[in-house]
Amino acid sequence: MPAKTTYTDVLIVGAGPAGLMSAVCLSRLGISFKIIDRRLPGEAAGHADGIQPRTTEIWDTLGMGDRLRKIGVKMCQMAMYTANEDNTGVRLTGQTPNSNVPGTKYPYEIILRTEDIEGIMTDTIATYGVRVQQPTVPRKLVVLDNLNSTDGYRVEITCVNLNADRVREGQVPLRERGSVAEDPSYINNVEVFRAKYVIGCDGAHSWVRGQCGIAMDSSDAGVSWGVIDFTPVTNLPTPRAKNIIQSPLSGILATIPRPDDTMRIYAAWKENTAVTNEMQLAAMMESKLPEFIKRAFLPYQFEVKDITWCGQYTVAQRVASSFSYADCVFIAGDACHTHSPNAGLGANASMSDAYNLAWKLAYVLHGWSNLDMLGTYEAERRPCSVELIELDKKIHELDALDGAYPEEYVRLLQRQRMFATGIGLEYRSRLTENTFQSLIPGLLLGQRIPPGDILRYHDWNPCDLQDLLPYSLSFKLILFPGDVIENIPRHRLLDFLSVLEGTLTAHIGKELEVAAILNVKKAAFQTLPQLSEILPSTRIYLDDRLISTTPEHQGRLHESLGIRRDFAAAVLVRPDGYTAMILPMDRDGVRRIRNYVRSLSSRDAIVLQTPSGLAARL
Repeated sequence: MPAKTTYTDVLIVGAGPAGLMSAVCLSRLGISFKIIDRRLPGEAAGHADGIQPRTTEIWDTLGMGDRLRKIGVKMCQMAMYTANEDNTGVRLTGQTPNSNVPGTKYPYEIILRTEDIEGIMTDTIATYGVRVQQPTVPRKLVVLDNLNSTDGYRVEITCVNLNADRVREGQVPLRERGSVAEDPSYINNVEVFRAKYVIGCDGAHSWVRGQCGIAMDSSDAGVSWGVIDFTPVTNLPTPRAKNIIQSPLSGILATIPRPDDTMRIYAAWKENTAVTNEMQLAAMMESKLPEFIKRAFLPYQFEVKDITWCGQYTVAQRVASSFSYADCVFIAGDACHTHSPNAGLGANASMSDAYNLAWKLAYVLHGWSNLDMLGTYEAERRPCSVELIELDKKIHELDALDGAYPEEYVRLLQRQRMFATGIGLEYRSRLTENTFQSLIPGLLLGQRIPPGDILRYHDWNPCDLQDLLPYSLSFKLILFPGDVIENIPRHRLLDFLSVLEGTLTAHIGKELEVAAILNVKKAAFQTLPQLSEILPSTRIYLDDRLISTTPEHQGRLHESLGIRRDFAAAVLVRPDGYTAMILPMDRDGVRRIRNYVRSLSSRDAIVLQTPSGLAARL
C-alpha cells in the first residue's frame, strides 16, 4: 500500500494528559504539529483524576482553569481512621486540610474524571483547528543525520491509520493494535510523518522510548493495589474527604471523592493472583473488593453500589535514563517516569513535563534560541521525577508495614507538601541566574511566581500577580520601582526604562513584555497622570486593594515579597511563569538582561514591547 507523507514541525505520539497538554501549549505558541493516538475516539486508557494546586494555576495560564473548576470536585479535607480500642474496626482519629500549603489561590485538589480532563484539552485544541488523529499506530522511527535532512525534518515515523469501525467491531484491545496494523482488513492507509521534533507521550510502555533505546532505571515493584470506582452507601462521617484508613481487618485503604457523589478506593492488595487477562482480573476484583472494603470500614455501614471500574495493578517505580534522543526526540509523562498513585501526582507531573518542554521547542523552532535550550528540559524535569520516585518509595515503605498509621502518611505528605502540590517546585538549570535574591527574598529564584492582590491602574480592576503571566512566547519583566510619587523612585524608573529601550530595541524577533507594580495608594496615584506615559496604562498596576478596610492593605504584596520601600527591583519571568533572574533597576540590571537574552538566542533577537516613541518622550 503506497504511503502518503506528511510534514510537521512536531509530532506528538499519544493523546493522554502529557500529549494533550503538549498540544494545547504548542497551539498557543503558534507551532505546527500533529498528534496521534492508537485509541479509538472517546476510548479511555488511564484513570488519573486529581489536579494539584500548581496544575490548576497552569490551566489558568492556558485559559482552561474556569472549566476545570466548574466540572471538578474540590477535595479540601483529609481524614484519618485507625483501629478502635478492641481492634474490631476503625475510628476517626484526626482531620486536616488536604492541601495545606501557603501561597496558592487553590488550597485543594480538584477531582474529575479522566475523560473530562482530556475532554477539556481536546476541546481547547479544537478551537485552533486541531484534532487527534486516531486510531493510528506508529510502526517505525528513524532519525536522519543532518546530511540527509537538510530541510530540518530529522525524524521519520511510519504509521498505520486503522479503520475505527473495524477495530471497534473486532473489539481489539489497545495492546493488540500493533498486531492488527499488519492486517490489511484493518488498515485505512499508511502515513509517513516527517517531523523536526517528536514528543513521545505514549505511556509507561512507550513505543517511542523503546524505538530510541532509552532505558528505564528501576527499583523494586511497588505494592499491588486494588482500585474501584463506585457509588457508596455509608454512614461514614467524612464521605467527601480524602480518607486514609488503617484497618485491623483489611489493612491500608484510601478513598477519593469523585463527581456525582461517587468514590474511588485504593486498597493495598496482598493477595497473589495468576490472572493476567484484564477483563478476567477486573471481574475477579469486582467480586472480592466490595466485601474487603465493607470489612475495612466496620463498624460503619459501607456498601459498594453501581461499580463503573475495577482492577488491580502493580506499578514499578522507574525513571528514564534520558528524556531525549539525538536532540530531536523527547519523552514526557509516564513514558519517562512511572510510580504508584499514592501521591496523586501522575497526571500532574505529566502535564508539567509538557508545559516545561513546549515553550522551549517553540523558541528553537522560531529561531529565537539555540539547541542548548532543549537540554534544560531534562536538566529541570528529571530531578523532579527522581524526587517524585523517592516520595513514592517512602510511601511504599509505610504500605509495607502492617503497623503503619494514617498519621504517618499525613506527616510524610506534609513534609513533602510543597513538592507534592507543585507549589514548591524548583528548577535549576542555566535558565536561572542565581543572583540578587536578597532584593526580593519572598520570590524564590527558580520557582513559580506566587499569587498576590494588585489593582490595574487605568480602571482599578482587581487582578492577581499571576494574571500577568499567561502562557505565551514572551518573557515578562516585572518592575517593582517603589513609591513613584517620590522623586528618587520616579526618576530611577524613568532612567531604567530609557536605558532598557535604548539597549534592546535594536534586537528583533522575540518579545519581552514589561509591567510595573507601584507601591502607592490608588487614590494618590490618580494625582500623577503623567506617569501613565511610562508604560501603557494596561501595564501599570498598584499594590493596593479595591476595598481597603485598613491602611495596611496598601503595600501588602511588597511586604509579602520582602521588598523594602526604599529599594527598587525587577524580576525576569520565563514564559512558563518561573523566575529566571532578579536584578536591580539600574544600568547594570539592563546589562544583565541583555546578556541573559544573548545567552539564549542564536540571533540575539528581542523585541521590547513598550509604547511607540517612548524613548523620545523620555
